[in-house]
Amino acid sequence: MGAIKIGRRCFIGGGAIILPGVNIGDEVIVGAGAVVHDDVPARCAVGGNPARILKRDIVVGPYGRLAYADENQRRAEI
Repeated sequence: MGAIKIGRRCFIGGGAIILPGVNIGDEVIVGAGAVVHDDVPARCAVGGNPARILKRDIVVGPYGRLAYADENQRRAEI
């Protein structure tokens, strides 16, 4: 068993479980309730039990928020 390593600008959803020895790359989003048992490469979104890569090459801003989230929110408010 090893330490869990989480990269920069990641978002870990509520109730997610990250098992010992897992490395999570930079700019990763882990979905709520996901069980992560393998290493996750940078710039991916993962989810599920067991966690699987749902999307690659994502672009995130501060706090792991998707870069286009603000634009989508503005559209919804119009």
